[in-house]
Amino acid sequence: MLRLDHLTVIAPTLAEGVDHVRACLDLDVPFGQRHAYMGTHNHLLQLGDLTYLEIIAVDPDAAPPRRARWFGLDDHRRVRRDWDNGRRLRGWVARTDAMDWVLEGREGTFGRKVGLPFDDPAFDFAIPEDGSLPWMGRPRP
Repeated sequence: MLRLDHLTVIAPTLAEGVDHVRACLDLDVPFGQRHAYMGTHNHLLQLGDLTYLEIIAVDPDAAPPRRARWFGLDDHRRVRRDWDNGRRLRGWVARTDAMDWVLEGREGTFGRKVGLPFDDPAFDFAIPEDGSLPWMGRPRP
């Protein structure tokens, strides 16, 4: 079973993402956390019991991660171009207890299972090797 966990605003900078959501929803989304293992940081708003709106961007103060960042954030030009073209709510995260089954035969789209944080994994995340979004962040063809 899959459950929606996050809807994700992918921003060139965290400040731009926070300002955008504030302008759209008239809400200040609180700071979430730094993801040192991915070189990102976020703001997070709980929408329901287990569903969140996440604003995520590269953390300019973080060390580069050991692998490509999630949500396509290493492609700075694409992130900026999509942002400037109004494509801002572009990512999602689903929760499952059957990740291996969900990924079977779909690794080309969703990537391989990665334990995070790398040094002491607390959860698994599917990330393509290049960090890109499934279908480049567009609706499924």
